[in-house]
Amino acid sequence: MNRIKIITKIFVLFTSISACSTQNKEQLGGGLFNSVDDNIVIIKAGSQYSTISPYSRQKWLDIQKSEKNELKKIQGLLALGKSLEAERKVRKYLAANPNQPEAILTLASSLAQSRQYDLAAYYASIIENHPKLSSHALNIIGLSRVANARSVREYKLAEQTFVKAINSNKKEIAAGLNLGQLYLEIGNSNAAVSTFRTTSIRCAKCQPALLGYGISSLRLSKFKNAEDALKDIIDRDTDDIPALYYLALVYQFGLKNNKKAETTLAKIADSDRPGYTDLRQRAQALMRKIKGEKQSTDDKFANKEIGGDARTEEVLTGESK
Repeated sequence: MNRIKIITKIFVLFTSISACSTQNKEQLGGGLFNSVDDNIVIIKAGSQYSTISPYSRQKWLDIQKSEKNELKKIQGLLALGKSLEAERKVRKYLAANPNQPEAILTLASSLAQSRQYDLAAYYASIIENHPKLSSHALNIIGLSRVANARSVREYKLAEQTFVKAINSNKKEIAAGLNLGQLYLEIGNSNAAVSTFRTTSIRCAKCQPALLGYGISSLRLSKFKNAEDALKDIIDRDTDDIPALYYLALVYQFGLKNNKKAETTLAKIADSDRPGYTDLRQRAQALMRKIKGEKQSTDDKFANKEIGGDARTEEVLTGESK
């Protein structure tokens, strides 16, 4: 499979602002992340559900009511997924406080969250050399470069931008998640493992970093490492659907333990957590495969391109080219 096609197909963009884990969509550890502050949250673009957040949605709503700092209140809107409202309010804030660096970063973040990547990168470039905000600005620029890339050279430029962001700030997390995901999608699993391991230390073993480490370890046939990382996620959230899916792949394709694989897949199929229809269907298809049941020719979920992670399954079965 062409490496460029892999990236453009799998990347779904994420956006951020402070470091727990809830997910509402088939994001198998992948995505682009945009950081707003050293200690704040990573948010899925266009969604009110955070990927990393120390607070529940209700807590963020309560903060909105009690917070006195106007800019912090605007950043809180990003934690609630309200990027358009945040953009409107931060533009008004900037009109009264021209060239305020944190406000410019918040504007760039709101634009990134609503997928206006070119404009986000424009504002991020204004504060690219700011001593405290540079890594976050660089991460947004890298995010924009991945979103617009059409050649290997352009992906390489995005990689270099993320690396620069990581090296400029020891607390930068989002750029590490992006870089690891970029390596994962272009098939450089060794670099992905190293990047996700480092990022995991920075973010206190946050779910996206552990999941990325588990996936890249799985692709390298380091099944014990993958199993340990995925179990670490599940120990904290027994119904983490993506972690369960990859753990099932460890058991089925890596350790050849069909009984454990089937039990793990059954947890996915029986889960009522919203937003994982494709993975539940994929789990059912894999269970039928384990049982030796014949796949129906009209069963669209027999096609591993729909639901699950076709790339990883191809690597594990030796079908990857």
